[in-house]
Amino acid sequence: MQGLMQDFPLTLQHLLWRMERLFPKKEIVSLRDDGVHRYTYPELVRRICRVANALTRLGVKPGDRVATVAWNNHRHMELYYAVPCMGAVLHTVNLRLFPDQLAHVINDAADRFVFADATLMPVLERVAGRIPCVERVIRMADRAEAPPATPSLTPQGAYAAPPPPLPEDPQAALDAARQRLRDRADALRRDIESSGDAGTDA
Repeated sequence: MQGLMQDFPLTLQHLLWRMERLFPKKEIVSLRDDGVHRYTYPELVRRICRVANALTRLGVKPGDRVATVAWNNHRHMELYYAVPCMGAVLHTVNLRLFPDQLAHVINDAADRFVFADATLMPVLERVAGRIPCVERVIRMADRAEAPPATPSLTPQGAYAAPPPPLPEDPQAALDAARQRLRDRADALRRDIESSGDAGTDA
């Protein structure tokens, strides 16, 4: 029976390892405002690690809810992996909701941060002043642009500047994530074993 089970948790970190190591030449293609964006799986993994580090610098903690209002593009994909890999919760918001519904789902989820594509900022502007749980709104764009003057979306201000670029060290980040998973698995196994012993003694 043991021969049929993997000896590691089935997590996103392992999926990223496979993408990087086994499919180094595979491309991800998405459409941007200024044309087509292409990069390989290894490049994706490196950017996911950088995004996860940037989220940490931004103040995102394990268990925090991070919302996205974004199209199906490479930036959204990077967040799709980076947020859960660092222990936070990704909340993909339905951009077709009416304003009342949009404000309700964001507040109900207690989203601390919202990442929004530049072209979808008008969707969030419809709920300006009605999402007090949101501390920062990060505007994602293909080019560095100054944010337009809009109503304040959060008590702290409408926009947050992205964190500065961080050193790329994807392998170290993945190794650290794997070690954390091994530590958690060991702790869980000890808890199960101790609870079983307690039951036997009873």
